[in-house]
Amino acid sequence: MEKWKERFLYFTRNKIYVLLLGLTAAAAYGFMITHHAIGMDDTPYALYFEEGMSAIVGRWVTYVLNKVVMIGDFVPYLTDFAGVVILMAAVTVWCALLYGMLGERIPRYGYLFFACIFLSCPLISEVYVYHLHNGIAIGYLCSGISLCFFLEGMNWGKKSIGCFAGSLVCLWIALGCYESFMMVWLMGVCVILMLQRMCGKTVKVLPAIGVAGAVALAGM
Repeated sequence: MEKWKERFLYFTRNKIYVLLLGLTAAAAYGFMITHHAIGMDDTPYALYFEEGMSAIVGRWVTYVLNKVVMIGDFVPYLTDFAGVVILMAAVTVWCALLYGMLGERIPRYGYLFFACIFLSCPLISEVYVYHLHNGIAIGYLCSGISLCFFLEGMNWGKKSIGCFAGSLVCLWIALGCYESFMMVWLMGVCVILMLQRMCGKTVKVLPAIGVAGAVALAGM
């Protein structure tokens, strides 16, 4: 996976990318971080993160994480800021995924545009107002990494089983944050298959769909 690390660093070493992505994060989430709002679901947060209600409904990641670093404590500035930083990392992972397939066919500003639109998506900010954001930043990060593993496994070499296993584990964690990440992941698989064919690469479509289905079922 060394090449995926290099693809990730390809963006993080770009000062313009980091600067504009940071400005986008500040514009999209700055007011929310510094002006915390309390919603109806926020008041019984101890029920979710201390007594395990979130784990009962399948969103176990934040519950387990709270047992390690006590994120359930009401420190909105720190948790919201950390969430935005993780989301920025997640967006960059998705850019690395696209770069792994498209390379220089898309100029750098194209990836930057995708990252900024992704980061500032209103659908994300709608969920983000809740305490601990339902773990969506971790979910996007893990689903992106899962798809990187899946794409690597499509080389159908000796390491494919390990790659698909890594994809399964990361998807499982993403679903443990928010069940809707199954749709995000399946959409990502469709995009991978489509872009691979568009780029003229040989794709074993049926085996890839079969493995994707098996990973999705196991991840549930």
